[in-house]
Amino acid sequence: MTRKTIFFRTVLLGLIGIAAVVVLLEPPMGIPRALLAVNPVVLLLLLGGVGSMTAKSAGLRSALILKDTIDWKRVGRVAVVAITLGMIVAFADHVLRHSWRADGTWEPKTLLEAASLPNLGLGITYGAVTEEILMRWGLMSGLMLWLMKYVGRTKAALIALSFAAFLFAAGHLPALVAGGIEMTPALLIRIFVINAGLGAWFGWLYFRENLEAAIAAHGGFHIGAFVIGWLWL
Repeated sequence: MTRKTIFFRTVLLGLIGIAAVVVLLEPPMGIPRALLAVNPVVLLLLLGGVGSMTAKSAGLRSALILKDTIDWKRVGRVAVVAITLGMIVAFADHVLRHSWRADGTWEPKTLLEAASLPNLGLGITYGAVTEEILMRWGLMSGLMLWLMKYVGRTKAALIALSFAAFLFAAGHLPALVAGGIEMTPALLIRIFVINAGLGAWFGWLYFRENLEAAIAAHGGFHIGAFVIGWLWL
């Protein structure tokens, strides 16, 4: 399979989540809905291109993009674990909300409070598919292949997945700042513990299993958080 073909399949897969952003996300007043796709498309082309050039060379696998043979039953088991984890984390996040949310405020919402069908749709499309292509397929693959010049493959993967997980967590901050949320130490800890922790797990699954396992884990977590939110609220 040529790199052009790999890149085409990468972009096609990543556009699923970007289309969901345009349809499900409400743009700021006065901003055309189509403009919501600009930044994600640029990132997809850049990081999708990096992954297309490096993932296979780094020994990373994908059935949907590289046509690798994978164990789909294992991917299914990952999804079940992720759904369970999503329910547990969302419940704990809600119970502990007073420890990280400023007194007298209702923002930001807990994972449980944020449960809604539009958010679920975004979670299992843009979150699970497009973000995994950007963070794991693109960023992690490129960094891992470069690090393999200097350290062993496993160490390179651990460093790369940690870096990608940190950026994944940091990527959740701008929207909160734009919404006027006060960035307290407790809130920052909450954001990085949840998102960096999950990002590291997704990266490990990508390294040890395949991209589809990372996608299943990411999507499964969102499903679990939605289910517990729907049952609770």
